[in-house]
Amino acid sequence: MSSTPRVSRLAFTLALAAAAGCTGPSGTYVTPSELDQRARAGGAATAAGGEGAPSARAVAAANQDRNGLSPEQQAKKDGFEGRTISLHRRAEDRTRSASELDQRRARVQLEQASAIASETLSLQNAEREHRLATEDLKHFIDVELPRRLAENALEMRGSADNLLETREELAQLEMMYSESDLGDATAEIVLSRTRRRLQRAEDGHKLREERSAELKTITLPREQERLAQELSAKTVTLDNVRRAAEVGALARAAALRDLDFEVRKLAREQDDIARDEMLLAAETARWERDVSADNAAGAPAGASGVTP
Repeated sequence: MSSTPRVSRLAFTLALAAAAGCTGPSGTYVTPSELDQRARAGGAATAAGGEGAPSARAVAAANQDRNGLSPEQQAKKDGFEGRTISLHRRAEDRTRSASELDQRRARVQLEQASAIASETLSLQNAEREHRLATEDLKHFIDVELPRRLAENALEMRGSADNLLETREELAQLEMMYSESDLGDATAEIVLSRTRRRLQRAEDGHKLREERSAELKTITLPREQERLAQELSAKTVTLDNVRRAAEVGALARAAALRDLDFEVRKLAREQDDIARDEMLLAAETARWERDVSADNAAGAPAGASGVTP
Protein backbone atom coordinates (compact mmCIF):
# COMPACT_ATOMS: atom_id res chain seq x y z
CA MET A 1 0.00 0.00 0.00
CA SER A 2 1.34 3.49 -0.92
CA SER A 3 1.92 6.32 1.55
CA THR A 4 -0.39 8.78 -0.28
CA PRO A 5 -3.58 7.77 1.61
CA ARG A 6 -1.83 7.95 5.00
CA VAL A 7 -0.55 11.48 4.28
CA SER A 8 -4.00 12.61 3.18
CA ARG A 9 -5.56 11.09 6.32
CA LEU A 10 -2.99 12.86 8.52
CA ALA A 11 -3.68 16.22 6.88
CA PHE A 12 -7.41 15.68 7.26
CA THR A 13 -6.96 14.83 10.94
CA LEU A 14 -4.94 17.95 11.60
CA ALA A 15 -7.56 20.05 9.91
CA LEU A 16 -10.33 18.55 12.03
CA ALA A 17 -8.35 19.10 15.22
CA ALA A 18 -7.75 22.73 14.33
CA ALA A 19 -11.42 23.19 13.53
CA ALA A 20 -12.53 21.52 16.81
CA GLY A 21 -10.38 23.75 18.98
CA CYS A 22 -7.63 21.12 19.41
CA THR A 23 -9.24 19.08 22.23
CA GLY A 24 -8.27 15.53 23.13
CA PRO A 25 -10.63 12.57 23.77
CA SER A 26 -10.92 13.41 27.47
CA GLY A 27 -11.82 17.02 26.76
CA THR A 28 -8.37 18.49 27.59
CA TYR A 29 -6.66 20.97 25.32
CA VAL A 30 -4.10 19.52 22.89
CA THR A 31 -1.74 21.76 20.97
CA PRO A 32 -1.35 21.25 17.22
CA SER A 33 2.25 20.15 17.70
CA GLU A 34 1.23 17.47 20.23
CA LEU A 35 -1.56 16.35 17.96
CA ASP A 36 0.91 16.10 15.09
CA GLN A 37 3.31 14.02 17.18
CA ARG A 38 0.49 11.65 18.17
CA ALA A 39 -0.60 11.32 14.58
CA ARG A 40 2.94 10.54 13.47
CA ALA A 41 3.27 7.91 16.22
CA GLY A 42 0.00 6.35 15.11
CA GLY A 43 1.15 6.34 11.51
CA ALA A 44 4.41 4.63 12.46
CA ALA A 45 2.51 1.94 14.35
CA THR A 46 0.20 1.47 11.38
CA ALA A 47 3.15 1.14 9.03
CA ALA A 48 4.76 -1.48 11.26
CA GLY A 49 1.65 -3.65 11.84
CA GLY A 50 -0.77 -2.74 9.10
CA GLU A 51 -3.37 -0.05 8.83
CA GLY A 52 -5.46 0.36 12.02
CA ALA A 53 -3.90 -2.73 13.79
CA PRO A 54 -1.81 -2.07 16.99
CA SER A 55 1.25 -4.26 17.56
CA ALA A 56 1.28 -7.16 20.06
CA ARG A 57 3.79 -5.31 22.23
CA ALA A 58 1.48 -2.27 22.34
CA VAL A 59 -1.46 -4.46 23.39
CA ALA A 60 0.65 -6.13 26.12
CA ALA A 61 1.84 -2.76 27.37
CA ALA A 62 -1.74 -1.48 27.46
CA ASN A 63 -2.80 -4.50 29.53
CA GLN A 64 -0.07 -4.04 32.13
CA ASP A 65 -1.24 -2.37 35.38
CA ARG A 66 0.79 0.09 37.39
CA ASN A 67 2.67 -2.86 39.06
CA GLY A 68 3.66 -4.28 35.75
CA LEU A 69 1.16 -7.21 35.98
CA SER A 70 -1.34 -8.39 33.44
CA PRO A 71 -5.04 -8.51 34.44
CA GLU A 72 -4.82 -12.28 34.92
CA GLN A 73 -1.72 -11.93 37.07
CA GLN A 74 -3.29 -9.11 39.07
CA ALA A 75 -6.44 -11.19 39.64
CA LYS A 76 -4.27 -14.04 40.87
CA LYS A 77 -2.40 -11.69 43.16
CA ASP A 78 -5.66 -10.27 44.53
CA GLY A 79 -6.82 -13.81 45.23
CA PHE A 80 -3.64 -14.49 47.21
CA GLU A 81 -4.11 -11.31 49.20
CA GLY A 82 -7.74 -12.23 49.94
CA ARG A 83 -6.72 -15.67 51.12
CA THR A 84 -4.01 -14.12 53.30
CA ILE A 85 -6.52 -11.78 54.92
CA SER A 86 -8.92 -14.69 55.44
CA LEU A 87 -6.19 -16.74 57.11
CA HIS A 88 -5.28 -13.83 59.38
CA ARG A 89 -8.92 -13.44 60.41
CA ARG A 90 -9.24 -17.17 61.04
CA ALA A 91 -6.11 -17.04 63.19
CA GLU A 92 -7.52 -14.07 65.14
CA ASP A 93 -10.85 -15.85 65.62
CA ARG A 94 -9.02 -18.97 66.76
CA THR A 95 -6.95 -16.95 69.26
CA ARG A 96 -10.08 -15.25 70.62
CA SER A 97 -11.88 -18.59 70.87
CA ALA A 98 -8.92 -20.10 72.73
CA SER A 99 -8.94 -17.21 75.21
CA GLU A 100 -12.69 -17.53 75.73
CA LEU A 101 -12.30 -21.28 76.16
CA ASP A 102 -9.66 -20.76 78.86
CA GLN A 103 -12.03 -18.41 80.68
CA ARG A 104 -14.86 -20.91 80.36
CA ARG A 105 -12.67 -23.68 81.73
CA ALA A 106 -11.65 -21.55 84.71
CA ARG A 107 -15.28 -20.61 85.36
CA VAL A 108 -16.43 -24.23 85.03
CA GLN A 109 -13.71 -25.40 87.41
CA LEU A 110 -14.78 -22.86 90.03
CA GLU A 111 -18.45 -23.75 89.62
CA GLN A 112 -17.67 -27.45 89.83
CA ALA A 113 -15.55 -26.96 92.95
CA SER A 114 -18.45 -25.09 94.58
CA ALA A 115 -20.92 -27.78 93.49
CA ILE A 116 -18.70 -30.56 94.83
CA ALA A 117 -18.39 -28.79 98.18
CA SER A 118 -22.17 -28.33 98.40
CA GLU A 119 -22.81 -31.93 97.41
CA THR A 120 -20.29 -33.17 99.96
CA LEU A 121 -21.93 -31.14 102.73
CA SER A 122 -25.40 -32.30 101.72
CA LEU A 123 -24.23 -35.90 101.66
CA GLN A 124 -22.63 -35.59 105.08
CA ASN A 125 -25.82 -34.05 106.53
CA ALA A 126 -27.98 -36.74 104.95
CA GLU A 127 -25.71 -39.50 106.25
CA ARG A 128 -25.76 -37.96 109.73
CA GLU A 129 -29.55 -37.68 109.75
CA HIS A 130 -29.85 -41.27 108.54
CA ARG A 131 -27.44 -42.50 111.20
CA LEU A 132 -29.29 -40.66 113.96
CA ALA A 133 -32.65 -42.01 112.77
CA THR A 134 -31.23 -45.53 112.72
CA GLU A 135 -29.82 -45.13 116.21
CA ASP A 136 -33.06 -43.63 117.52
CA LEU A 137 -35.11 -46.55 116.26
CA LYS A 138 -32.64 -49.10 117.56
CA HIS A 139 -32.45 -47.37 120.94
CA PHE A 140 -36.23 -47.27 121.20
CA ILE A 141 -36.58 -50.96 120.39
CA ASP A 142 -33.66 -52.15 122.50
CA VAL A 143 -33.85 -49.76 125.47
CA GLU A 144 -36.77 -47.35 125.58
CA LEU A 145 -39.57 -49.80 124.82
CA PRO A 146 -38.56 -52.44 127.42
CA ARG A 147 -37.89 -49.75 130.02
CA ARG A 148 -41.24 -48.05 129.58
CA LEU A 149 -43.02 -51.37 129.69
CA ALA A 150 -41.15 -52.25 132.90
CA GLU A 151 -42.04 -48.87 134.41
CA ASN A 152 -45.65 -49.37 133.46
CA ALA A 153 -45.67 -52.82 135.05
CA LEU A 154 -44.08 -51.42 138.20
CA GLU A 155 -46.67 -48.67 138.41
CA MET A 156 -49.42 -51.21 137.89
CA ARG A 157 -48.10 -53.35 140.74
CA GLY A 158 -47.86 -50.26 142.96
CA SER A 159 -51.42 -49.29 142.14
CA ALA A 160 -52.65 -52.84 142.74
CA ASP A 161 -50.72 -53.06 146.03
CA ASN A 162 -52.14 -49.74 147.19
CA LEU A 163 -55.65 -50.94 146.39
CA LEU A 164 -55.06 -54.21 148.19
CA GLU A 165 -53.58 -52.51 151.25
CA THR A 166 -56.50 -50.11 151.43
CA ARG A 167 -58.96 -52.99 151.31
CA GLU A 168 -57.04 -54.87 154.00
CA GLU A 169 -56.96 -51.76 156.17
CA LEU A 170 -60.73 -51.34 155.84
CA ALA A 171 -61.29 -54.97 156.76
CA GLN A 172 -59.07 -54.62 159.85
CA LEU A 173 -60.86 -51.48 160.93
CA GLU A 174 -64.22 -53.10 160.52
CA MET A 175 -63.08 -56.09 162.64
CA MET A 176 -61.52 -53.84 165.26
CA TYR A 177 -64.49 -51.51 165.65
CA SER A 178 -66.94 -54.39 165.76
CA GLU A 179 -65.24 -55.69 168.93
CA SER A 180 -64.46 -52.25 170.41
CA ASP A 181 -66.38 -50.30 173.06
CA LEU A 182 -65.94 -47.02 171.21
CA GLY A 183 -68.99 -45.11 170.24
CA ASP A 184 -70.77 -45.62 167.02
CA ALA A 185 -69.92 -42.07 165.87
CA THR A 186 -66.18 -42.52 166.16
CA ALA A 187 -66.20 -45.87 164.41
CA GLU A 188 -68.34 -44.50 161.61
CA ILE A 189 -65.96 -41.61 161.01
CA VAL A 190 -62.89 -43.84 160.78
CA LEU A 191 -64.58 -46.42 158.60
CA SER A 192 -66.08 -43.78 156.29
CA ARG A 193 -62.66 -42.21 155.79
CA THR A 194 -61.12 -45.58 154.96
CA ARG A 195 -63.94 -46.47 152.58
CA ARG A 196 -63.45 -43.17 150.70
CA ARG A 197 -59.72 -43.86 150.40
CA LEU A 198 -60.48 -47.33 149.11
CA GLN A 199 -62.84 -45.88 146.51
CA ARG A 200 -60.16 -43.48 145.32
CA ALA A 201 -57.66 -46.35 145.13
CA GLU A 202 -60.09 -48.42 143.07
CA ASP A 203 -60.81 -45.52 140.68
CA GLY A 204 -57.08 -44.72 140.34
CA HIS A 205 -56.22 -48.34 139.69
CA LYS A 206 -58.89 -48.54 137.02
CA LEU A 207 -57.53 -45.44 135.29
CA ARG A 208 -54.02 -46.82 135.60
CA GLU A 209 -55.08 -50.05 133.89
CA GLU A 210 -56.61 -48.04 131.03
CA ARG A 211 -53.40 -46.01 130.62
CA SER A 212 -51.36 -49.20 130.68
CA ALA A 213 -53.46 -50.73 127.95
CA GLU A 214 -53.25 -47.52 125.91
CA LEU A 215 -49.48 -47.43 126.37
CA LYS A 216 -49.10 -50.99 125.12
CA THR A 217 -51.56 -50.84 122.22
CA ILE A 218 -51.33 -47.21 121.00
CA THR A 219 -48.59 -45.03 122.44
CA LEU A 220 -45.56 -47.28 122.16
CA PRO A 221 -46.51 -48.85 118.78
CA ARG A 222 -47.16 -45.43 117.26
CA GLU A 223 -43.92 -44.03 118.58
CA GLN A 224 -42.03 -46.98 117.15
CA GLU A 225 -43.88 -46.53 113.85
CA ARG A 226 -42.99 -42.83 113.81
CA LEU A 227 -39.31 -43.57 114.32
CA ALA A 228 -39.41 -46.22 111.60
CA GLN A 229 -41.10 -43.75 109.26
CA GLU A 230 -38.46 -41.13 110.01
CA LEU A 231 -35.76 -43.68 109.26
CA SER A 232 -37.45 -44.51 105.93
CA ALA A 233 -37.64 -40.81 105.06
CA LYS A 234 -33.99 -40.29 105.96
CA THR A 235 -33.08 -43.32 103.84
CA VAL A 236 -34.92 -41.90 100.85
CA THR A 237 -33.27 -38.51 101.39
CA LEU A 238 -29.85 -40.10 101.60
CA ASP A 239 -30.45 -42.09 98.41
CA ASN A 240 -31.66 -38.95 96.62
CA VAL A 241 -28.60 -37.00 97.74
CA ARG A 242 -26.34 -39.79 96.54
CA ARG A 243 -28.13 -39.97 93.19
CA ALA A 244 -27.95 -36.19 92.86
CA ALA A 245 -24.21 -36.37 93.54
CA GLU A 246 -23.84 -39.02 90.83
CA VAL A 247 -25.86 -36.92 88.39
CA GLY A 248 -23.71 -33.90 89.23
CA ALA A 249 -20.55 -35.92 88.69
CA LEU A 250 -21.82 -37.08 85.29
CA ALA A 251 -22.77 -33.52 84.33
CA ARG A 252 -19.35 -32.25 85.39
CA ALA A 253 -17.62 -34.98 83.41
CA ALA A 254 -19.74 -34.12 80.37
CA ALA A 255 -18.86 -30.43 80.73
CA LEU A 256 -15.16 -31.28 80.89
CA ARG A 257 -15.52 -33.53 77.85
CA ASP A 258 -17.16 -30.66 75.97
CA LEU A 259 -14.27 -28.40 76.91
CA ASP A 260 -11.76 -31.03 75.80
CA PHE A 261 -13.63 -31.35 72.52
CA GLU A 262 -13.44 -27.59 72.04
CA VAL A 263 -9.70 -27.75 72.73
CA ARG A 264 -9.24 -30.48 70.14
CA LYS A 265 -11.41 -28.53 67.71
CA LEU A 266 -9.23 -25.44 68.14
CA ALA A 267 -6.12 -27.58 67.70
CA ARG A 268 -7.53 -28.95 64.44
CA GLU A 269 -8.35 -25.41 63.35
CA GLN A 270 -4.79 -24.37 64.12
CA ASP A 271 -3.47 -27.28 62.04
CA ASP A 272 -5.81 -26.33 59.19
CA ILE A 273 -4.63 -22.73 59.32
CA ALA A 274 -0.98 -23.82 59.28
CA ARG A 275 -1.62 -26.16 56.35
CA ASP A 276 -3.49 -23.46 54.41
CA GLU A 277 -0.67 -21.01 55.10
CA MET A 278 1.87 -23.50 53.73
CA LEU A 279 -0.26 -24.09 50.63
CA LEU A 280 -0.69 -20.36 50.12
CA ALA A 281 3.05 -19.77 50.52
CA ALA A 282 3.81 -22.52 47.99
CA GLU A 283 1.27 -21.21 45.48
CA THR A 284 2.51 -17.64 45.95
CA ALA A 285 6.12 -18.70 45.36
CA ARG A 286 5.12 -20.65 42.26
CA TRP A 287 3.15 -17.66 40.98
CA GLU A 288 6.11 -15.34 41.54
CA ARG A 289 8.36 -17.71 39.60
CA ASP A 290 5.84 -17.81 36.75
CA VAL A 291 5.62 -13.98 36.68
CA SER A 292 9.40 -13.70 36.68
CA ALA A 293 9.61 -16.20 33.81
CA ASP A 294 6.96 -14.31 31.84
CA ASN A 295 8.74 -11.00 32.39
CA ALA A 296 12.05 -12.52 31.37
CA ALA A 297 10.52 -13.97 28.21
CA GLY A 298 8.86 -10.69 27.25
CA ALA A 299 11.80 -8.42 28.09
CA PRO A 300 13.98 -6.98 25.20
CA ALA A 301 17.31 -8.57 24.45
CA GLY A 302 19.88 -7.62 27.11
CA ALA A 303 17.24 -6.50 29.67
CA SER A 304 16.76 -8.33 32.92
CA GLY A 305 13.37 -9.65 34.05
CA VAL A 306 11.40 -7.83 36.74
CA THR A 307 10.15 -9.79 39.70
CA PRO A 308 7.07 -8.23 41.30
